[in-house]
Parts: sequence; structure tokens; C-alpha cells
Amino acid sequence: MPVLAEWEDLAEREERVGIQPGDPILLSPDYRVDQVLSRYLCRSSFARLAQETKRNYTDDYCLFFDFLWGV
Repeated sequence: MPVLAEWEDLAEREERVGIQPGDPILLSPDYRVDQVLSRYLCRSSFARLAQETKRNYTDDYCLFFDFLWGV
């Protein structure tokens, strides 16, 4: 697919910034990744939480950030 051609180096980019399999990634409604938020999710005390806890928190963060986006 032509659209995915831009993402052929995704694994290298993720490794370069420290994103591991299973790490949550939040996108804004306009499909941008916030670098500071991503760093928090991957490198702070949040990263040491149990997988299910991270998933639950991430769902809550999504709802909250969607609300803020619409304000």
C-alpha cells in the first residue's frame, strides 16, 4: 500500500525513541503524536506499571484528552 510505504522504517524509529512492544501510543484527533506525552508513557514510572493497569489508565487518558481537545 502506498500510504504504508512511509512507515517501512517504523521499527527503527520506535527503537530509536525507546518504544517497546505493548507501549501505549496516544494520537490526537488530528493523528499527531505528542512527544512529551509519549516519553511519559514509555519512560516514567508509568512504564513500570502492569500491562493491564497501563491499558486501563491509557483508556482514561484518552477520554480526558479527547475532552480537553474539544473544549
